[in-house]
Amino acid sequence: MNTPFKSLAFGLLFVASLVSCTKEPSLPPKERFLSDKPWYVTAYTVQLGSRYEDRLSATPNCLRDDIYVFTPKKHYEYNAGATKCNPNDPQVIHTGIWSLSEDGSTLKINIKTGDSGLGLYEYKVTELSEHMLQLQYNDGGFVHRLLFEHP
Repeated sequence: MNTPFKSLAFGLLFVASLVSCTKEPSLPPKERFLSDKPWYVTAYTVQLGSRYEDRLSATPNCLRDDIYVFTPKKHYEYNAGATKCNPNDPQVIHTGIWSLSEDGSTLKINIKTGDSGLGLYEYKVTELSEHMLQLQYNDGGFVHRLLFEHP
């Protein structure tokens, strides 16, 4: 008498195991490069006329170890890293969602949580590889360049 019930139960477990073992769709290479590992800023320059000025050297050490995380599920996190500027600051500074244009030339980050800077930010992607990310944006007529590498 228990045979139909056992067969049904076994069938449901089998189907559930197949569904749970399915892989997420593979990401395009540039999205995979972006979301594979966390990033940190290794260079930051601003264009002043025909030259670029280093701005990272003037950045406090507590900001230099900040980590930028892009997950495969399109979540974004800006993390204070190992050293906070103020011990009372949150570890996770901002969160949001990200998108990369189909050709990989534009990165958009929509900041959803955090104390300041909420909204949509758009960056020109000038380099994106397995080991390097370079972004550029204009602010007040000045071109800013950020170079990221993995910690």
